[in-house]
Amino acid sequence: MQLSRTFCGTSVLAGMLAVMFSGPVASAAETVLATSQVADVSLGKNGLLQGQVVTVQGSPAAGVPLVVLSNGAQVAKTVTGPKGRFTIAGMRAGLHQVLVAGQPSNVRLWSADSAPPVAQTRMLLVANSEHVVRGNYSYSGLGVGGNWRKLAAIALGGALAYGIYEYAEDDSGS
Repeated sequence: MQLSRTFCGTSVLAGMLAVMFSGPVASAAETVLATSQVADVSLGKNGLLQGQVVTVQGSPAAGVPLVVLSNGAQVAKTVTGPKGRFTIAGMRAGLHQVLVAGQPSNVRLWSADSAPPVAQTRMLLVANSEHVVRGNYSYSGLGVGGNWRKLAAIALGGALAYGIYEYAEDDSGS
């Protein structure tokens, strides 16, 4: 009877932990997938990175700040010209993050002689002045900031664990 109760308690604890941590693990995986899309761009002579920033409607976006990061450190900064165009010299090949008006885009820069055929010679970036979330669904109803699914999973896990515990109690009492 004591072994059954210990086993049941351990099972309940393991079940609760699994339910509680299933949300954050899935969210972390979704974040990695959402940010892992990388554009390949071929640099020109002397590491010249060229491109254009446009609005959501496709119009050139003039005067937009653009920052290039490598491993989280700023390596270049510029502002787009009248036709939304920019050039940055001295860039090195590798993974970078380009921030356009604070919005990140992942890019893999290649030297001209080593770029794959799919690499673009110029970047085209969209400056989105509105807060638009693409491909994500977030419901902030029920007064819990969008965590209602996690709370429901925890409640379901608790009910399941309680049911297992009661079943073990009834079984051991017979």
